[in-house]
Amino acid sequence: MVSAASLRMHGNRLVLSDSKHVGLAPWNSTEGDIICVLLGCSFPVILRPANGYYLLIGEAYVDELMNGEAIAQLKVGIYTLKTFKLR
Repeated sequence: MVSAASLRMHGNRLVLSDSKHVGLAPWNSTEGDIICVLLGCSFPVILRPANGYYLLIGEAYVDELMNGEAIAQLKVGIYTLKTFKLR
């Protein structure tokens, strides 16, 4: 449940992923951006597909992806590895 105060403070930053993860993203994130856990990075990031490469939009806070959970779920086949060309 999201409180009214949270919506006033962070309403333009709240995100819900296709896999039902809830978090905070940069204010300029848009539908179609992806939440990504880059190997070696200590927090999830938002990437935007753009003509064969990806733009780094910024860092995000996403429940269940902040403390290595994505890597643990990678081992059981929930997530997959992918290579990204960033600009």
